[in-house]
Amino acid sequence: MEQLRLFASAVRASLEGHRNKSLELLDQVSKLPGPMVHDPESYYWAARELANLDEPERALDGLSRALDSGYRCYYALLHDQRLESLRSRPQFTELVTRAAALDLEARAVFLDNGGDRLLGVQLDRTSPRFASN
Repeated sequence: MEQLRLFASAVRASLEGHRNKSLELLDQVSKLPGPMVHDPESYYWAARELANLDEPERALDGLSRALDSGYRCYYALLHDQRLESLRSRPQFTELVTRAAALDLEARAVFLDNGGDRLLGVQLDRTSPRFASN
């Protein structure tokens, strides 16, 4: 798939220090049909590349779009090192708060419907981690 090949090329260009080429490729990715333009997790992956390329506004917009589209990335927002450049920004703090609320909501639905028993995991309403039984 052309879109994913271009995204991989954008990541490679970024890792090799070719910022402008990476940004150009990311722009191309966003214009092609495929998962990178309609999949919530893809918005997250593109946003983390943009953060790494010192494009904070675009990165924050992408993270917001990921949350709006249903990607529950609370743990990733807390721990992904590629988002480090965004952590001091108020909008990032707002996104983390929003993601935490969405995570708690999903956790409650999971527990209320017996998901923990079905999968054989221990989970409380506040812990960010599952534990095996």
